[in-house]
Amino acid sequence: MVKEHRIRFEGASADALTVATAVADADGVDLTSSEPPTALADGRVRLDLEVRGSSESVAAALDGIRRGIPADSSIELDPS
Repeated sequence: MVKEHRIRFEGASADALTVATAVADADGVDLTSSEPPTALADGRVRLDLEVRGSSESVAAALDGIRRGIPADSSIELDPS
């Protein structure tokens, strides 16, 4: 079933565009909106994205993206 999902990335500002592009390019996932990144401490940002896709497609996309980002970064489904 296709539905809306919110995704939150936290990590280096240099990785935010790469992550947003990877989400947009993921199979079965459509990026529907993105908030401007919010600055955190030490050159890190929070990036909130909204996507449309099946839960399975979104989970697969996040798993693939997690493997490509630094260990001190995170990308998760936002439960709110």
